[in-house]
Amino acid sequence: MGAEIILLDEPFAAVDPEHRHELQVLLKKLVDQGHGISVSDHDTSGYKNLITDLYRIENRHIACIDSTAWSPFFKQDVNDSIVTNDEFNESVFSMAHVTVNNGKQSILKNSSFEWAKDKITLITGPNGIGKSSLLLTFARLHDYEGSLLYQRKLRDKLRKKIYARKVGLVFQNAADQFLNITVSEEVEQARAHSHHADYWTTEKVDQCMQKLNLIGLEKHSVYELSGGQQKKLQILIMLIIAPDTLLLDEPLSGLDTNSIQHVMQIIKQSSNDLEQSIIMISHQTHGIIQYIDYHVRFDQNGLKYESVVNS
Repeated sequence: MGAEIILLDEPFAAVDPEHRHELQVLLKKLVDQGHGISVSDHDTSGYKNLITDLYRIENRHIACIDSTAWSPFFKQDVNDSIVTNDEFNESVFSMAHVTVNNGKQSILKNSSFEWAKDKITLITGPNGIGKSSLLLTFARLHDYEGSLLYQRKLRDKLRKKIYARKVGLVFQNAADQFLNITVSEEVEQARAHSHHADYWTTEKVDQCMQKLNLIGLEKHSVYELSGGQQKKLQILIMLIIAPDTLLLDEPLSGLDTNSIQHVMQIIKQSSNDLEQSIIMISHQTHGIIQYIDYHVRFDQNGLKYESVVNS
């Protein structure tokens, strides 16, 4: 639109790495043409050789970081990381000749694939390939053709009410998940419907609230929270409800580095303790590999297990 100054707030939160890089290069070209661009971002990957200034906000104070001290802020520009590629014994979802369409566009065609039970599986792939539609298919919110089994039973043969208790979905937009007004009401609602209320005790919930830096916000409306606070609350309430299988669509977008670690620690502990199957989509992969059991790459060639995750 030709603006002289462009302000960007978390512009790449749900953008795949390839297009993130293309857009960052485009921003640099605009700077070279005389535009001033200011970006607020938790993920610093790709910026190091493009920026002219670096500022950090902490404890209500903003400071300009000298270029000689930039290195610690760009540790995300690292090599690929290894995850397991071992065979697994049980599948949570089994796909046989499954075709998924989005309108007239084919997302998956005649795909057969097994998804690990009681493990955390990461899905990566370019924007628009159909990752969210695949999760919606698992959640029984998107049509498909072929055979899809959930824990060895045909998905469509299971009663919808029973299936909804077993398979939960964390939407990409946190606000779509909330039912009540205040943070405490959301938490209590989740506890009232928890399938593992004996695990999600008041003490356990308070510990997680503390870890996620949500203590003190109990009386706040969920719509007064920042985007990152909403995302952390959204994940926590779905973990409290504790379905056997949890599908997470970009659960880490907009979160700072510490929050990502805390969220993944809670997810991992819940998965281990309650033997939950977790399937998550994320473009943010830095610092989470230690919590991931399997990595599935979804691209134009379909679904494939990979032993390497590019962070």
